[in-house]
Amino acid sequence: GLVVWDTGYFQTPTLRNVTQEFDLGVPAVWAVHRLACVLCLLIMVLVEALAILLKFHRKSKWIIVGFLFLNSIFNGIACVVYFCFGQWRIAFVAGCFFFVDLVFPVVLATSEKYVRVWFGFAGFLYIAIILIHNLVFFREPRLIYNEDGHFLAIVRNFGLIQGFIAILFYCWATAVLTRLKAEARRVIQVDLMVFDDCWSTLNNNEFNRHVL
Repeated sequence: GLVVWDTGYFQTPTLRNVTQEFDLGVPAVWAVHRLACVLCLLIMVLVEALAILLKFHRKSKWIIVGFLFLNSIFNGIACVVYFCFGQWRIAFVAGCFFFVDLVFPVVLATSEKYVRVWFGFAGFLYIAIILIHNLVFFREPRLIYNEDGHFLAIVRNFGLIQGFIAILFYCWATAVLTRLKAEARRVIQVDLMVFDDCWSTLNNNEFNRHVL
């Protein structure tokens, strides 16, 4: 039968003299999925560091794009496998993560200026996906936090950690960008005033206004 994984509860049979085996261990597909994603990101960091040391700066971006795309593919494959095993709730999470994660390498490859915006949207989506998974599907608020102190509970809700990190990065990047824009305006303020004065002088002259 299916692995008792959705809630962790086991329905004790009421029939007498009946033996029923069950497994509370983590499903192999979940372990392979998480291990593949972690190894993918770890290898990405190592390869990226090596590329920087070898001064392959132009290829660094595409290394990140390639590994992030592969990571999203792992989530997509896991979504299909989960659904085939009847774990549609976990399939929902993996599928949503697949679409959110897939957008990142696409944005990074096509328009880097929207990477900061992606972090903002992705952070809220990660958290929303986990909340829907726990509060709507399971209706178990206690599954959101690590009540029992087990390490697997943290890994299970890793989407919450990803969401908060993404939102923090978005806030930090927005603050830095705002400060840099303000600094840039301050630097060119004097030149802008001189330009405005020159333009005003030229525009006030009848002949210059006619020529302009």
